[in-house]
Amino acid sequence: MGATGVIDPQAQSNTATGGGNFNTEKFTTAYGFRVKTDKNDQPVKDEKGNIIKEPVVLDIEKAEKLSDENMFEGSTVNVAVEYPSTFKGLLELANRPTKDEEGTLRDQKDVQAEIVRVFVAGAKIKVNNDLKAMLTKVDEKGNLSFNEETDTTDGVLDLSSSITRGSRRIFLTEEQKVWKGLSNLPADTKKAVWSAYLTQTGKAFYMPEE
Repeated sequence: MGATGVIDPQAQSNTATGGGNFNTEKFTTAYGFRVKTDKNDQPVKDEKGNIIKEPVVLDIEKAEKLSDENMFEGSTVNVAVEYPSTFKGLLELANRPTKDEEGTLRDQKDVQAEIVRVFVAGAKIKVNNDLKAMLTKVDEKGNLSFNEETDTTDGVLDLSSSITRGSRRIFLTEEQKVWKGLSNLPADTKKAVWSAYLTQTGKAFYMPEE
């Protein structure tokens, strides 16, 4: 890649290995300098006329494309991360001695607090996805299904159970399937076909949430 990097085509996709309480995820990523561009994708220069380059981390495919265009020069690095694959593994990680950047053993309580912060960050993503799904769900008539009176308690929508809710497969309604099937059409054509479908099925016109 550029003057310094060589990419192994077989190392471009993520792989996971391991067993027991931990899995190791391995992947390859590119890093180096990318030519800074303006809103018209033209190179940006400094006051002396030199092209400005900025340090970046890119996926392999993007780096290869920019390298071919002389917009990126860098190298690649193989990365491995060991993740707990069971709750027992998570507890083991929480009690595993860990050193800081200076080689000093960290306080184990600080290590455990960090694990909790990582967990909460992931849990918030799951909760927010559930919230969006609940508040944007529509019925067969195109009306929002969420009902503040029946779906809340004292005016509060409690989503605490989302944290431990099992991951579930999302089943699309017939209308959602049709709408998804129109995704590659131009906006005007998409709207016209969708309107015709609703008319044919005897339903009032509405535009689904993207």
